[in-house]
Amino acid sequence: MSNLKIVWEDDALRLLMDRDRYTRHVIQEEFRQDPQRDAIELDAAEGEYLTQVSNKRFTVVWHFDRTRQQAIVRAVVPLTNVDPQAGGLKEYVQRAVEREIKR
Repeated sequence: MSNLKIVWEDDALRLLMDRDRYTRHVIQEEFRQDPQRDAIELDAAEGEYLTQVSNKRFTVVWHFDRTRQQAIVRAVVPLTNVDPQAGGLKEYVQRAVEREIKR
């Protein structure tokens, strides 16, 4: 279990609420248990990460606030084909988040 406090930004909550009740619960619970487990680093300098949950059907995009020891969730998107070795991963995730937020 993680000692990080988890803060959900408004856009992330809206995207989460677009899911059915069961899926929302699974996403929140798996992320709450350990946001850093198998986290993929998007930008080390900015502290941006993503963590796949719900059998890797969804991706939680979050920022690690080192000062406050918080995981600040920016988005929850249905990304299943996340390859940490792929070039342009950060841009791919940003486009997916923007597309989901605009829905």
